[in-house]
Amino acid sequence: MTENVLTDAQLKIINATRELLNDRSVGELRMRDIAEASGLAAASVYGHFKGKDELLRALWEVEAAELAKRYEIALQTVTTGVGGMVAFGYTIFSDFTGYARSRARAVEFLMSSRSGEVAKSALAREHHQLRMLLLNSLQRTFPGIPLRRARLLADLTLAITSGIALAHLYGSNSADPDELFGQWLELLELSVNYLEG
Repeated sequence: MTENVLTDAQLKIINATRELLNDRSVGELRMRDIAEASGLAAASVYGHFKGKDELLRALWEVEAAELAKRYEIALQTVTTGVGGMVAFGYTIFSDFTGYARSRARAVEFLMSSRSGEVAKSALAREHHQLRMLLLNSLQRTFPGIPLRRARLLADLTLAITSGIALAHLYGSNSADPDELFGQWLELLELSVNYLEG
């Protein structure tokens, strides 16, 4: 869906959907409510998106692209070495709320919908996109890092942020981003010691 440029009307619908999902679950979301929140007729919404599945996939792709863009901006200011990687890591963990919300919605839809393949494919694309950004940052800040170790750290970072998302999904809100950031830093330190040893 988002391989093509989204129209103003499609973005309006996507933004209205995002706002509605702040107060309700994916299962409670109705196309007629989206139409009303968008200020459009229901027929017009269906003219832009065939149904809720297609609309949600477009929303997740937009959110993943927004997150990737923020990471790319962070990468432009990253310096080499440990300080640069720590600064980039902090960007990731301080920005977890938006990521967690989007991922939790997708996981919820994946678990509860007959059309869960839509969420599955959106999550896979998002995971691949963010993993490549993380790999890029690690290889740029530590030119000597083995690819296997860079992949491990990138996957670990995504796993931790996904864990935060699941905590939000189930309402525990017990995941502390500062604590998780500290655990991630310990693993980064181990990798740095490995490179220097």
